[in-house]
Amino acid sequence: MSQTFDVQCLYYGAREKLVTHIIEIKSLAERLETTPYDIKAYFTKRLDTIIDIEGNTMKVKGFLKLPLLNMLLEEFRSVNIS
Repeated sequence: MSQTFDVQCLYYGAREKLVTHIIEIKSLAERLETTPYDIKAYFTKRLDTIIDIEGNTMKVKGFLKLPLLNMLLEEFRSVNIS
């Protein structure tokens, strides 16, 4: 199963605090057979950071590279296999 999604990184504030936007979180959740809020809860627990869902975008405070996101999603899948 191919797990593809878009990640957009945006800078905010005078100190360039980075926020990672995971776009199309609803589609990702459907592919993982879960909800966006379950993904948010898992990421919050694992990353110990502030995460919000606005519309179809999950915003994570901090910079997340694709290898880290892939690792977290694989962990999430393995933990939540029925």
